[in-house]
Amino acid sequence: MSAGVEIGILAKYGGYLISLLGALMGGKWFWSWKNNKDKELSEMRQAVKKISDLQIEHNTKFASKDFVRVEIEKNNKDVLQIIESIEEISKSTQGAVIELTAQLRERTAVDKALEDYRISRGG
Repeated sequence: MSAGVEIGILAKYGGYLISLLGALMGGKWFWSWKNNKDKELSEMRQAVKKISDLQIEHNTKFASKDFVRVEIEKNNKDVLQIIESIEEISKSTQGAVIELTAQLRERTAVDKALEDYRISRGG
């Protein structure tokens, strides 16, 4: 074979070969990365489960009915205070909206009166 024919064959199939090798290497990298991430996720889930199991064990060993009742009352107290705060904010917002609506009506009435006056004066 002549050098020109060999270069032509290499050029023709070299691109396919490079694409194939690139795809194989990219696939190998992807699966390696995915397996590492899956392993990390599995380890994280196991750690969370261990912590959760410890928390449950801790709660069942040390939490009495009285303690639980006090905690619920305390948390409910906080929730009730938050609800009261939200109601106050809601009332003040509603008041502001009503006030703005009244001001907008006045402004619209004034603008309309001025427009009517200008039209009646001829311009």
